[in-house]
Amino acid sequence: PATWQNDIPGVYAGDQYGFREVIEFKADATFHHQVFRDDTSIHLESGKWRVLSGKHQLVLEPFTEFYHPMGRKFSADGEGVELYYFYPIPDGKSFNMISASVDYEFRLAREVSGSVKNHP
Repeated sequence: PATWQNDIPGVYAGDQYGFREVIEFKADATFHHQVFRDDTSIHLESGKWRVLSGKHQLVLEPFTEFYHPMGRKFSADGEGVELYYFYPIPDGKSFNMISASVDYEFRLAREVSGSVKNHP
């Protein structure tokens, strides 16, 4: 839909290989990102998000990458990048999942309630 970027705010989380990644997108175009390994927080950061005009991509800046889409795995050593891309996964008129890889291998699902501060 043309206004899908209005649906972005919320908390998205995903688990894989002992890692849990949580991103809270706020309506003011900021985000909070937290990564856990075996239920212990190993990273917390904040930044800004935006939608690329005419594209179904979320851009987060700056961002620390723990899930490497090319290698399809997590690493405890995060890598800071200037720009990081997420792709919303459509499910009808909106979406409830996002992925860092175009093949949607690792997904973050929208949570009903909560925030980064009260995870895992």
